[in-house]
Amino acid sequence: MYPCPPPLSTEKYPVMTSQVILADVQDTLTPRAIEYLDKLRDDEVELLLTIPSGTKTASSGSAVVLTVKQNKEVVNRKVADMSKPDWEKLQAQGVDVVEFV
Repeated sequence: MYPCPPPLSTEKYPVMTSQVILADVQDTLTPRAIEYLDKLRDDEVELLLTIPSGTKTASSGSAVVLTVKQNKEVVNRKVADMSKPDWEKLQAQGVDVVEFV
């Protein structure tokens, strides 16, 4: 047996993966956000995958940005908005939020 030639070595290229992390999304997802992701999966919606660093490949578990191909909706942004608490959404709109202690 001969060693694998360097250009063909599997260590040179990252492995193909279908597991990624959504960039800029909280660790905790609301049930509504999970339902949205499940619907995308169940409907087999075609998604565009973008690596924020701009590289063409990434290792398993890398952060990515997903966009629905049909309507250009950014999945990451929608999931992040669905996972925000209501008071945070109001605060983002300029409403004063008061915490009662």
